[in-house]
Amino acid sequence: MIKKQVKKILQNSAKAKMYIGKLYKVASEVDNQIPYMLDNTENTEKNVNTKKQMDVIYPVTQEYLYNKRIYNYLLEKQDGLPIRRWVVEQMYYSVIGRFPNLDHPKSLNEKMQWMRIYYHDPLMTKCVDKFSVKEYIREIVGDEYVVPLYGVWDNVNDIDFDKLPNSFAIKSTWGWGDLQNILVKNKKSLDIHKTKAMLSNWLQPWNNYYYQSFEWDSKDIPPRIIAEELLEPSSGEIIDYKFYCYNGICKHFLVCKDRKTKTKYINYDLDGNCIQPSPNSFVTTENFKKTSSFYKMLEIAEKLAVPFPLVRVDFYEVDGKIYVGELTFSPGGGFNTYFEEWDNRFGEYLTLPKANVEI
Repeated sequence: MIKKQVKKILQNSAKAKMYIGKLYKVASEVDNQIPYMLDNTENTEKNVNTKKQMDVIYPVTQEYLYNKRIYNYLLEKQDGLPIRRWVVEQMYYSVIGRFPNLDHPKSLNEKMQWMRIYYHDPLMTKCVDKFSVKEYIREIVGDEYVVPLYGVWDNVNDIDFDKLPNSFAIKSTWGWGDLQNILVKNKKSLDIHKTKAMLSNWLQPWNNYYYQSFEWDSKDIPPRIIAEELLEPSSGEIIDYKFYCYNGICKHFLVCKDRKTKTKYINYDLDGNCIQPSPNSFVTTENFKKTSSFYKMLEIAEKLAVPFPLVRVDFYEVDGKIYVGELTFSPGGGFNTYFEEWDNRFGEYLTLPKANVEI
């Protein structure tokens, strides 16, 4: 529905047609996503080729076939705030099934949407930027919790891949999730030209995550590429720990595991009891076993959260060493499929700041 309405608005714009035409041309030239798991066939040429490709895990490329960010980019140029609010309201209803009250927000999802319109803090932008957040983490809790950086570039042609180690992660500074993140396990298998084409595309203005759903904290991030250490635990599986902090205090956390098969999203309260705030939550009868690493992550999360009304602080633990992955100010983009009861309960944890944006 939203896609059709957006296309209707833009159909008479020559500039929009030019951008969209280029987008489809790029999309048609990009390979499909590389299979993550091998099939069971032994000693086949297909298996050998797939194993070689698994040494480099590219993001999902099919998403560029319909890139709503380019539509939002063009729409905002046309109508600013009214179109932003309209897009947010329509996305909210489409995903959650409830129409948001952005004038008097009650639930957590509604309050996150309110903040993206009425509350802007430049420190949030610094902490969303995957390069500058390293400085914030270093200042508040120390360099030992920062994922080591190999380089940062404004132009993809300045990247000297020969100087990078055999394994690394390369990503945009304004990206998110797995869509602007390439994991290189064996540099010999990396297609340099394909990689440069993807990185260059990520640096286009409409591929700023701001245009996904107008999250203000991403808008002013300088478009850059970084390469950093590829975190690979000896167990072969990396587990994410995500701490939800409201007005500087953690109230619950999320553990993401089994990513190589089917990811389990397990939510817990601070007592270690499993909770089910959404249909997507994995349920277990086992309580979370708190370790010294858990308490350290909790301590770090609350230190990093002090200046912010709401932030989710993400961690990786690699062979006993803790790294801060990222700080997220609109977890789930404010479109979490929480049960209404839980959405409202989480919303009660958050005391909204005073609006600092004049509309």
